[in-house]
Amino acid sequence: ESNGKGVTLEGEAVDYTVGEIDFGESGTNSQHSFFQLLHMGQPIPCDFIGFVESQNNLVHTEGESLSSHDELMSNFFAQPDALALGRTAEELRELEPGIDEDVLPHRVFEGNRPSMSLLLPQLTAYTAGQMLALYEHRTAVQGFIWNINSFDQWGVELGKTLAGKTRQHLLNARKSSVPVTGMNPSTTALMTKYLQGDGGYDTKWLEAPETLKHCANLPTTSVNEDGLPTVACIIGNIDVDRKGEGMGRAVEPAAEPVAGEEREYISDN
Repeated sequence: ESNGKGVTLEGEAVDYTVGEIDFGESGTNSQHSFFQLLHMGQPIPCDFIGFVESQNNLVHTEGESLSSHDELMSNFFAQPDALALGRTAEELRELEPGIDEDVLPHRVFEGNRPSMSLLLPQLTAYTAGQMLALYEHRTAVQGFIWNINSFDQWGVELGKTLAGKTRQHLLNARKSSVPVTGMNPSTTALMTKYLQGDGGYDTKWLEAPETLKHCANLPTTSVNEDGLPTVACIIGNIDVDRKGEGMGRAVEPAAEPVAGEEREYISDN
């Protein structure tokens, strides 16, 4: 975020790429989420972070020569090599004689993709702090090189200002059921759908005593051993959970509600 800037320190438009999109994942989850993009898509500089010791001591299966941590670290050492060195068509032909030539181009790795490997003793509060300090420092140095200000956040101002406006619309709608107005057509349609809810009706929080009193008067209401209603009822367009525990929590029915209809509620308590 800090290097997401459109002007230089002098206020001139930036005509070169600044900033980056940071993302990541741990272990094999990352390999099956975006590694093909790293290896075969547009070049994306990446960091590999590994640890000599696992946080979990229960990672070595009896009878196995390698622990599960060793298995993960095998990928830590291999993936940067794959990115840097790649694999040529000639290497593939040598590795798999008779390989289908139509498939060959799809299995070539061009390599020459930048990465950095960080090997730390163990993931602790201290080493996590070291990594945070490293990336904070890197962000500032990037800003110096790009001649931008990494230490302001004007880029979040507009969205927050507009959020105040949309919040007021939501407040007005919740309190007075007034329609959304004054927004662009797309946002108006989205907010209107949001306010309707999936079932096309509103849910509210109600104080339990009055809710229980009303529901207890319904002729088909079930009660528990304490005499409290145990069935959720629909009052108008409000689906109310009657557990008798201080607050009646609005719960969403499985289908379109019908005024006066009762629905059984199974308490998680």
